[in-house]
Amino acid sequence: MQDFYSWLLKQDTRNDIVSNLVSDIKQDPNLPKGNHDIESLRKYLEYKGDHVTEALEEAWLEFGG
Repeated sequence: MQDFYSWLLKQDTRNDIVSNLVSDIKQDPNLPKGNHDIESLRKYLEYKGDHVTEALEEAWLEFGG
Protein backbone atom coordinates (compact mmCIF):
# COMPACT_ATOMS: atom_id res chain seq x y z
CA MET A 1 0.00 0.00 0.00
CA GLN A 2 1.14 3.50 -0.81
CA ASP A 3 2.09 5.77 2.06
CA PHE A 4 0.27 9.05 2.62
CA TYR A 5 3.11 11.35 1.57
CA SER A 6 3.62 9.55 -1.76
CA TRP A 7 -0.12 9.63 -2.40
CA LEU A 8 -0.29 13.31 -1.50
CA LEU A 9 2.45 14.31 -3.93
CA LYS A 10 0.44 12.73 -6.76
CA GLN A 11 -2.53 15.01 -6.07
CA ASP A 12 -0.91 18.02 -7.76
CA THR A 13 -3.14 18.00 -10.87
CA ARG A 14 -6.32 18.65 -8.92
CA ASN A 15 -7.87 22.09 -8.75
CA ASP A 16 -8.62 22.45 -5.05
CA ILE A 17 -7.03 23.10 -1.67
CA VAL A 18 -5.28 19.73 -1.69
CA SER A 19 -3.39 20.54 -4.90
CA ASN A 20 -2.52 23.94 -3.41
CA LEU A 21 -1.10 22.11 -0.41
CA VAL A 22 0.97 19.85 -2.67
CA SER A 23 2.32 22.89 -4.50
CA ASP A 24 3.32 24.47 -1.18
CA ILE A 25 5.01 21.28 -0.03
CA LYS A 26 6.94 20.83 -3.28
CA GLN A 27 8.16 24.44 -3.18
CA ASP A 28 9.20 24.39 0.47
CA PRO A 29 12.98 23.93 0.63
CA ASN A 30 12.83 23.57 4.41
CA LEU A 31 10.43 20.64 4.46
CA PRO A 32 12.25 17.84 6.27
CA LYS A 33 13.18 15.06 3.86
CA GLY A 34 12.16 11.46 4.36
CA ASN A 35 9.01 9.43 4.77
CA HIS A 36 6.38 11.74 6.22
CA ASP A 37 3.41 10.58 8.21
CA ILE A 38 0.38 12.74 8.93
CA GLU A 39 1.60 13.81 12.37
CA SER A 40 5.03 14.97 11.21
CA LEU A 41 3.49 16.88 8.31
CA ARG A 42 0.85 18.47 10.56
CA LYS A 43 3.47 19.55 13.07
CA TYR A 44 5.71 21.04 10.41
CA LEU A 45 2.93 22.79 8.45
CA GLU A 46 0.95 24.25 11.34
CA TYR A 47 2.96 27.49 11.24
CA LYS A 48 1.60 28.16 7.74
CA GLY A 49 -1.91 28.67 9.06
CA ASP A 50 -5.25 27.00 9.52
CA HIS A 51 -6.00 26.85 5.79
CA VAL A 52 -2.95 24.64 5.27
CA THR A 53 -3.77 22.26 8.12
CA GLU A 54 -7.38 22.09 6.89
CA ALA A 55 -6.13 21.07 3.44
CA LEU A 56 -3.91 18.46 5.06
CA GLU A 57 -6.85 17.07 7.04
CA GLU A 58 -9.00 16.90 3.90
CA ALA A 59 -6.25 15.05 2.05
CA TRP A 60 -5.83 12.65 4.97
CA LEU A 61 -9.55 11.82 4.97
CA GLU A 62 -9.54 11.24 1.22
CA PHE A 63 -6.50 9.01 1.57
CA GLY A 64 -8.45 6.92 4.02
CA GLY A 65 -6.49 7.72 7.13
